[in-house]
Amino acid sequence: MKINNQMKIAGVSTALTILTAPLVATTAVASTDATDSKGLRRSESSTTSVTVPFSNPVSLSDAANQRTVLGYPVEGYRFENPEIVGEFSPLSGLSVADFLRDFKASYGTQPQVVGAIIEVPKLEAIEMAKRVAATPIAAPGDEFEAPPVDASRSSQLQAFRKRNPDLEGSSPAHAAAKTGAQVLTATNWRPTQADIQIFRANTSTVYFSQYYYWDGTTARTSVLPADDGWEAEVNIFTSRPDSETCGSGHPEDYPFAKNYGWTWSAFVNTGSGMTAMASAVGAYADYNDDSDPCNRNSMAIGVRTPQSIPAYSSGAQEVMFTIFAPRGLDNTGRIGGVVQAVNETGCVLQPWLSNTDCMGLTTSTSGTRATLAESRNWTAPPKCWMSLNYGNTAPTTYTC
Repeated sequence: MKINNQMKIAGVSTALTILTAPLVATTAVASTDATDSKGLRRSESSTTSVTVPFSNPVSLSDAANQRTVLGYPVEGYRFENPEIVGEFSPLSGLSVADFLRDFKASYGTQPQVVGAIIEVPKLEAIEMAKRVAATPIAAPGDEFEAPPVDASRSSQLQAFRKRNPDLEGSSPAHAAAKTGAQVLTATNWRPTQADIQIFRANTSTVYFSQYYYWDGTTARTSVLPADDGWEAEVNIFTSRPDSETCGSGHPEDYPFAKNYGWTWSAFVNTGSGMTAMASAVGAYADYNDDSDPCNRNSMAIGVRTPQSIPAYSSGAQEVMFTIFAPRGLDNTGRIGGVVQAVNETGCVLQPWLSNTDCMGLTTSTSGTRATLAESRNWTAPPKCWMSLNYGNTAPTTYTC
């Protein structure tokens, strides 16, 4: 999360797998949600991430043999399939074999790896980024072209869609569309609906999923200014004192999931399952926590160009993010959630920076959309909830 437009920390990024949870509605709580956070702030990191492109796409099995690049250890591997993008990190608690097995089961294909991610001193990042952009390194394997995804396989996406009142035809937005309201009437960039899950994937990994829906009649991502993107985040907190967290030099290790070493993914749907999402959409893991409170980790995926997210013929849009994060020192903790607009001007002015570091360096005036107020004092894992009506009504929990 960006705080006061400070330079952001870059870390590594990583990929995804789908875990399905049963969806059983329970009760709602109070009304409009907003975000709040106080506390001692973290200091600025001296490092940033650089994604070093390979000369050709390779399989993850081949990519994982590349343990160092340009003298730095590899922190993760970026994959870009036509329908799904993300990163795999060996730090996430998933082995390459397990990840590939689950990826195949979820999507009927394999990740197409396009580069390796390294962490370098910021003073070296400018020249290194320019160098690797001009001359990709030799790929650690034969060229690999992943088969298309099996659009029907994402069981979790389908489960979220069944809970969506718009897609069931029971919402005011759906009724308006039926009577002739058109896409161009949309005036709100904020997602109509959010559906979020947090639970343990195994003893060493915490799973986060975020599903967002825009109805296309009142809300659509194209409403955002052309130079704005957004970041969707779940904020998790530790109750330990700042003297212990920031005092340790590693505050990101204390909440129940760590803010680095993720395996994450992003994909979209336009009605029948996953469909093409160009890498130009610019999905990225937002590891940067410069100036964030010492007691908070922000588990965020950003989209630099959300205006390019594909839509249904009605104008409706769906996006899903998943994160597999290494377990932190806490077992549970307080949580909150928000989608916030972030400006890309810093990326245009400093193109050598990764999106995680340059997005939000300049201020956006487009605002935020809360999915869960921290003041509700909900804790996780596990916790699963829905936030409807642009966050203007109370979130509703259901059994994970």
